[in-house]
Formats: sequence, structure tokens, C-alpha cells
Amino acid sequence: IQKMLEIICKLPKWNGHLYNWYNIKTLEPLRPAYISTVDSGNFIGYLITLKTFLLDIEDKEIKDKYLIDENLEYINKLINGTDFSKLYNKEISLFSIGFNIEENKLTDSYYDLLASEARQASLVAIAKKDIDEKNWYNLICI
Repeated sequence: IQKMLEIICKLPKWNGHLYNWYNIKTLEPLRPAYISTVDSGNFIGYLITLKTFLLDIEDKEIKDKYLIDENLEYINKLINGTDFSKLYNKEISLFSIGFNIEENKLTDSYYDLLASEARQASLVAIAKKDIDEKNWYNLICI
């Protein structure tokens, strides 16, 4: 886990978000440079789950052996550094499908269904206070 977190922390990011594709040798983003709202929501949601698991480990020997505190630092850095407000259209209170880096703009398609794969991104962004809860109610009412 520590080695993965170290590499992930080194990867270039856009407002804390991982790009969709990377060259695994150079760690540089591949073209087209794109940020996916769903992928970011899933990734940060998984990090929150991992953080909860690591915090629940009570055995001191395990904590010392696996450097739990250092892993928690990496996880907190990734979670706190990811800004979901950049993927959110405040005018319509919905998330864009993603952000096109090369065009420097949000994709003009939006997640407007509660049953969509963007639910986790919405919950994570609300929990981080990157957006307000209005997004969740818009998904329910549409």
C-alpha cells in the first residue's frame, strides 16, 4: 500500500485529480488529457475506505511494521488535495462527466440521475465540503 501511495502522490494531477491515463514508465499523463468525475469519486471513496480500515487497526506491532501513520499521511494528502468543485457546474448544481484539459473546459454532459455512476463522487464531494448538498437534492428531484 505504501509503495502505491508514494507513486500516486508523485503523479501529475489537475486540482488533485488523477488523469485518466499515464505512461507507466515516465508517469506523465497520456493524451487526450482528461479528468473523469466518476473515476475521481471512486478513487477518493476507496481512499476514505482504506483510511477507515487503517485507523481501525489496534495492534501496535502491525501499525509499526506497516508504517500506518505514513500511509495515513499520503491518504490525507490525496483526499484533501482533490477539489471536486472544479468538476461541478454551480449554475445547474450538477457534475460534469469530466474536464478536458486540452480544451480547458468541463465536458458539456452532466450526471443528472440519482442512479448514475456519479453518486459516489457527489457523496464524497459533499462530505469534503467541496460542493453543497444541493447537488444530492437535484439528483433526487430530477
